[in-house]
Amino acid sequence: MHINHILVRTTEELQKRKENKHSISLVLLVSEKKLKFAAETQINNSDMEINNKKHESSSLSKSSFFVMLAAIFALTLFYSCTFSSTRSETTTVETDSTATEPLVPSSEDLEAPKAFVENFYTEWRDAILEYDYVKQNITDNMLQLLKDEYEYDCDGECLATWIFSYKGGGDVGELVSRQITAQDATHVLVENKYDNYEYDIVLTLVKEGETYKIDNLKQEREAYTN
Repeated sequence: MHINHILVRTTEELQKRKENKHSISLVLLVSEKKLKFAAETQINNSDMEINNKKHESSSLSKSSFFVMLAAIFALTLFYSCTFSSTRSETTTVETDSTATEPLVPSSEDLEAPKAFVENFYTEWRDAILEYDYVKQNITDNMLQLLKDEYEYDCDGECLATWIFSYKGGGDVGELVSRQITAQDATHVLVENKYDNYEYDIVLTLVKEGETYKIDNLKQEREAYTN
């Protein structure tokens, strides 16, 4: 009877130990699963943080890249505008400088108009009567000017041809000298000097074929010296 009781107690102890062992195994298994889950969660979180950092880094890199492009574009535009403005100002200065500098005619350009006027006075024998000679060397505009300057009564064609040599209105002495100077290719200064009178005029010439014609006359100076 006592032995049976001991066997029963022993069997119960073994059964409890077995159950306890099973419980411990379950606890260990659950703990292992929890640890594994926690580890995986930690790993996933770490991966997410790494990905987020990579994304942030990529976003920052892209932002920096676009900022750099914008800065380069702005600098290019600035230097382009500055260069264009400088070039424009330089061109304007050069144009103004060219416009303000008078063109100096060459001696060859001045010889022909001067020679024409010298020949006109040399071949003209009578300043008052030789209308045909004068009319060969003047334009219609100059012919009308000679008619308008004639202020005296006249029958037929009357021309104030004397204005090529003097103005009139007073006694004029002997011609002392006549200085002829070409101012440019179309304007010739004639300085008539008498013993008691000085008379300067500028003749405007126009080119007709191989020669010239006098188109206008402008008085520059008139004075009696005695």
